[in-house]
Amino acid sequence: MVVSLTANLSSALQDIEFTSDYHEFPLHLQEQLRTDEILTPYGAAKWGIIDLLNQRYSSLLPDKFDLYHWLSENTEDEVAYFLNEAGSNSLTHSQYKAPSKFRLWLGKKSFVIAIEQQGKGFPAEEVSRSTPGGFFNFFKNSKSVVFFDNPQEARIVFLQFSF
Repeated sequence: MVVSLTANLSSALQDIEFTSDYHEFPLHLQEQLRTDEILTPYGAAKWGIIDLLNQRYSSLLPDKFDLYHWLSENTEDEVAYFLNEAGSNSLTHSQYKAPSKFRLWLGKKSFVIAIEQQGKGFPAEEVSRSTPGGFFNFFKNSKSVVFFDNPQEARIVFLQFSF
């Protein structure tokens, strides 16, 4: 896998053969610091994504796809790891200490997940070179593609999952 500084949502949607099955989970749309009240909807949004993915893909790949173990940070499960690491980074490092929304595009071949934050972005290109934490270390070795809305000031982190 790749932390891609050139991939974009348009090409990812073509790759997964996106049909129009899109879901959005709004969390913290205010441009102010979060309160702890965000944690309950944050967990519910993660479960919502996992439930939708299982409904769609476990019947297509019954022996290969079951994401009910997302709570543990199992580095073998790229979806769980992405939700935990990117979500945690947003809770810890973003300007307002919360993701503003999770987004999910379901396609015929695969799917794309996005975690979006309000406020100031982060320098994904610079951070990916310095590998300061688990997020970039893990995704440099995963099968899926992680990309950003803007590598110089990223506010959205995407995962294009590969089966």
